[in-house]
Amino acid sequence: MNVDVDQLRQLSEQALHEASHHDWQKALQLQQQRNTLMRTVFSPQGEKQPLPDAELESVISFMLKSDKQLKQMIDIQRPSLEQAFQQFRKKRQNIDEYLSHRPM
Repeated sequence: MNVDVDQLRQLSEQALHEASHHDWQKALQLQQQRNTLMRTVFSPQGEKQPLPDAELESVISFMLKSDKQLKQMIDIQRPSLEQAFQQFRKKRQNIDEYLSHRPM
């Protein structure tokens, strides 16, 4: 098996792992690394020898499955992130209002 293809799988797995532990920054970094590597692996100049169809199909299927799981995790987290953002925004508005009425 191709080393770069193995690395694509590993980066996908690691991104899922980090997302499952709510380390979204690390998951994003891993996804970006994977995207960079994908451009190399799947570019016509990237591979000295073309990947066998079965290997190509397997890695693409694996990455699509991983992406689907990652999207599901994001969808689950989205409401709580939106709520936290709204709370932060409300607190910020309260502080701004307080400061605008404070005598100088």
